[in-house]
Amino acid sequence: MDGDDFFEWKPLFQQYATFYGHPVPDELSLTIWGWLTDPRQNLFAFVAEQKRTVEMTNEKGEVTTLETSHLVGFIHFCAVTRALHADVQMQIQDHYVEPTVRRKGVAKALIEAVKMDARARGAANVAWAVATDNRVARGMSDRLGRQTDWVVFETDV
Repeated sequence: MDGDDFFEWKPLFQQYATFYGHPVPDELSLTIWGWLTDPRQNLFAFVAEQKRTVEMTNEKGEVTTLETSHLVGFIHFCAVTRALHADVQMQIQDHYVEPTVRRKGVAKALIEAVKMDARARGAANVAWAVATDNRVARGMSDRLGRQTDWVVFETDV
């Protein structure tokens, strides 16, 4: 992911946030992007691109072929030290794929990219949470991972 991806990442992230009932204003998107692109932060990302080939014919009948690409998904993750296991776990924080390309392997490819990164960093495993009512994500998660015995809680500070 590089600085040029911001304007394609932002609408995808906003769609993701809206889906979960947490619309993200522009200034918050900039903050999150800053975390994702700052190597001192413990928040990493991969994006999925869809490539398109376009042929254009000019008035002389000459054909020019252009290849373009645009972002169709992203995954954000971080490293978490686990004292009980004396290891590091990569935790997926956010994962979104544009509806037009769902069920085509994009989500799986993003998770596989995190797994490869986790191996390179010496992490023990990769974990993620799925909303109980997100049947599509739960179905994919059942195929790619295993449900743990843990129930996640949170509290405000």
